[in-house]
Amino acid sequence: MISPVPRADADMDLGTKQEELEIIQKHLNFDQSNFSGVPEWRTYPEIPTAEDLNPDWDNPEHLEKIHSLLPNTWDRPWSDKNTYLETHYRLQREESISMLRYSIKKYRQDSGMLDDDETWIYTKVRY
Repeated sequence: MISPVPRADADMDLGTKQEELEIIQKHLNFDQSNFSGVPEWRTYPEIPTAEDLNPDWDNPEHLEKIHSLLPNTWDRPWSDKNTYLETHYRLQREESISMLRYSIKKYRQDSGMLDDDETWIYTKVRY
């Protein structure tokens, strides 16, 4: 006899759901002050911040942060392991954020825009 697969949310008790909510809140309210002495790139939150997605385009510091990525060196050995890890972490993080940032910027410039090759607008979204 095959038993039905239980729904994940039906099997969770209130304590488990509360734990998950606290984990999500911890990620959203990321506090960098607990990371003294740690390289800056290791303090980045896993979930992009509002500044990551919608920087002040007139602020040179914000733009420098976006454009200060190290190149991926493939034709010679890396100088050290930390530089290798930082470079690849930051490149992958930027790759995951850049199209969102681009689409948000485009939408803020023209809120009446339609879908294009990089951006799809969803209007019937409920939350």
